Amino acid sequence: MDILEITNVQKNEIELYNQLCDLTMELYKLLKEEKQKDNLDEKLSEKITKILADRQEVIRKIEKSRDYLQEKYDISSFADSKLKDNSSADLYDEIIANNNAIKDIMMDIKVVDEKANALMQEIFLKLKDKLTNVRENKKAHKAYTYENLSTDGWFFDQKK
Repeated sequence: MDILEITNVQKNEIELYNQLCDLTMELYKLLKEEKQKDNLDEKLSEKITKILADRQEVIRKIEKSRDYLQEKYDISSFADSKLKDNSSADLYDEIIANNNAIKDIMMDIKVVDEKANALMQEIFLKLKDKLTNVRENKKAHKAYTYENLSTDGWFFDQKK
């Protein structure tokens, strides 16, 4: 079992998790800025979609890395006893430290992601309210302008 390779894969995963955290933070900042504006950016959905696609790509890379370790070394977690038995205390400690760093980053991502989801809900409700107002104004406009009002008509006298 190549413990150095495992630590290198972990370091790569830490970089990927940091990228994921940065993308999550970018999404949160974008949503926070949009919430403060009176008018929503027309390209907001494109920006959100791009960030989410980038995040999905990073997640795919992390999964690929995890699958690689699982297939090559048949370890279910970094706390696996096989690692402890086949490595020096220093390398095993490094593996555990890397694993703890990954867990910390994941917790940061979770917190920011929850905030971003809450902001996205608020923006959605704001947009929904604006659409409702537009529909109501459109109905009022039709009522006052007599749009689509038929002025031609027929009268049938039924008393004859």
